[in-house]
Amino acid sequence: MGELGATETSGEELSQLVASDVSEQKKVTVAKGENLKRGAVMGIVTSELRIEHGTVTDGPYEVGETVTDQTLSGTAVVDVVGDGFLDVSNVSGDIAAPNTLAGGTSGASAPITDTVVEQNKYKELDPDDGNGTETARSILLQDTDASAADQAAQAYFMGTYRLDDLVWPDGITDAQKNAALLQLQDRGILVDKDFV
Repeated sequence: MGELGATETSGEELSQLVASDVSEQKKVTVAKGENLKRGAVMGIVTSELRIEHGTVTDGPYEVGETVTDQTLSGTAVVDVVGDGFLDVSNVSGDIAAPNTLAGGTSGASAPITDTVVEQNKYKELDPDDGNGTETARSILLQDTDASAADQAAQAYFMGTYRLDDLVWPDGITDAQKNAALLQLQDRGILVDKDFV
């Protein structure tokens, strides 16, 4: 039985990601800012705020710094510095457009253009994160470019898959991979690897 929803693109042969006749997939939302390849191991954001902003002065913002809404005095910790946005966690108080967002360490400043709650959206596994993406939950079925906006995609949630065809984040350690594989296994997503 072939893979449901799998197609060939640009004449390139797809990897043999699925290693059994049984697999289950469902629709997911890949969060804006992600550009993931087929086979990417993903986690789900449990709670995060995305702050979209205008031109930064005296920047850039820095990962790990606390940012403050200069009008409402709300604060948050920067997890990701993107192109025109920050993903933040540990939000305290209100942060809203069109106020100015100030970086506590960097001294960066920019007008807030929008705020979006990032919840129940999928991102690349990040073992060092604390907002849900540190736990492996699914495997992406297709290349998905969500650089500019959230994108609907298909992901695998059950079945057996080839370890060699999984796509991991840069810098992940063998110990972190093994932990992620065990997390997937607990959800019915198996890989062709023996744990001893």
